[in-house]
Amino acid sequence: MDLVALDPNRVLVAIEVRARRTMRAGAAAASVDQRRIGRVGRTLASVAASCGEAHDGLRIDLVTAEPAPDQPGHWRLRRIPGIG
Repeated sequence: MDLVALDPNRVLVAIEVRARRTMRAGAAAASVDQRRIGRVGRTLASVAASCGEAHDGLRIDLVTAEPAPDQPGHWRLRRIPGIG
């Protein structure tokens, strides 16, 4: 878990960030499996129980950063909400 944020609807969000310098190893999103999502979910639940901030639910989002295929030197960022 890279970040924890409170969204405008007061949902506590764990943000997992994955990046790839090249696509040789596959897409960044493919590196997040169910085991990792479970681990992030348990950590978020622990943070929620101890943070003292009122919230209306929990969510895990994934943010990926990958080289833009047609623009050398540029990156493509993508947010995938609610992965787990």
